[in-house]
Amino acid sequence: MSVPRAALETRFLDLLESLQPNAEYLTLFRAVVLDCWKGELREAHDLSARLDSRVRSLEQRIRDYHHALVVEKSLDAEGHHEMVARTRAELTVAKIERSEAQIEECDVEGLLAFAEHVIGNAAALWTSASADDRLALQGALFPDGLVWNGAGFGTAITCLAFNALQVSKVEESSVASPMPASWNQLLCWLQQIDELRRVA
Repeated sequence: MSVPRAALETRFLDLLESLQPNAEYLTLFRAVVLDCWKGELREAHDLSARLDSRVRSLEQRIRDYHHALVVEKSLDAEGHHEMVARTRAELTVAKIERSEAQIEECDVEGLLAFAEHVIGNAAALWTSASADDRLALQGALFPDGLVWNGAGFGTAITCLAFNALQVSKVEESSVASPMPASWNQLLCWLQQIDELRRVA
């Protein structure tokens, strides 16, 4: 039996309303995300500094080999060639590692403010959104899609903030601290929110 479009949309809006967090939860979620982000930045900057030092050291070693060959004449051409080739290989690896260690700077606080607006007003945003914006909003809130089984919406994998919220709702007596499982999940979620912000 098919469900009228208006009834289906009403059920979807009810789902969005049921997922909306309270202000206390959003404050905790923001604090956790910012703490994770700052920690990741610190680690990335520390690693980049160590790798920068390694790159400079290897570049200096190559200059020293040239000096030993040309000025000091303490190194023969064959030994020079072998040592420089080995050090250049190490230098290439160090430069790749340094490049991979860098985190793309982004406006995490701005993204979080936008995410809080979206999460706290999902139903209202859905109602006023264009068809394209609705697709983007649904993709950000339900990254693996949403299934209607004829009687209701199936269990959905929601965005990171909603997943953490569902844990906190179980503990009605106190607000559980929303803890993301990993930085990779946080980064993926922030990218989804950034994409939604661009579309909107």
